[in-house]
Amino acid sequence: CLGPGLGAFLALSRLRRLSACENKIQIVDVIPPRLERLDVAGNSIQTIDLSFCYEALTWLNLSRNRLNMIDGKAISLALPSLEFLDIAENQIRHVSCLLLPLLRTLRLDDNKLCEDEQLSESWLPCLDLLSLRGNTELKSPAVPESTPNLSTLGLAHTGITNSLIIKNTLQDLPLLRKLELTGTPLVESELADRDQEALAKALVTVIALESMSRGR
Repeated sequence: CLGPGLGAFLALSRLRRLSACENKIQIVDVIPPRLERLDVAGNSIQTIDLSFCYEALTWLNLSRNRLNMIDGKAISLALPSLEFLDIAENQIRHVSCLLLPLLRTLRLDDNKLCEDEQLSESWLPCLDLLSLRGNTELKSPAVPESTPNLSTLGLAHTGITNSLIIKNTLQDLPLLRKLELTGTPLVESELADRDQEALAKALVTVIALESMSRGR
């Protein structure tokens, strides 16, 4: 056990990568100044309280913790160089506006997201992969408007029921090539043959579009 925060590592000024998984850490309060990759998955983190800007950090894994919200503005100011952010398997109900111009991967799987438009004001121009799998109360893709480079969208086991929402989403994502819809309430009969053909033409890979089911 390393204690409640990351203060024990602050003196390691040349540290570039740190893995501190499964250590009962409760807060991300400080980060070694030159750290580029931080993996703190599987702890008890409830709070991210960063008062300084850590421009070196590009990769952050906060999955399997106890976060219930993400202050997008605070993270954007403290971690402006992030390219990879994994906050899957927490208890997150709300993500406020993320302004991360270099972010390429955002994983929000298996949280408790339920506000369909909560990511709409985020600015993520380089985002390539967005995964929202397992958020069963989410009724729409909740894709930020500023994601022209998005190629992979994971919506498996969400609460999406309307095929029109999916079709409208595709219109705003010209580079989308992979769409996951497995386990959504969207029943197969709702998609007419022409809709399936249109989706197939628009995407290189449509995962389980032909075998959608109710629930997991």
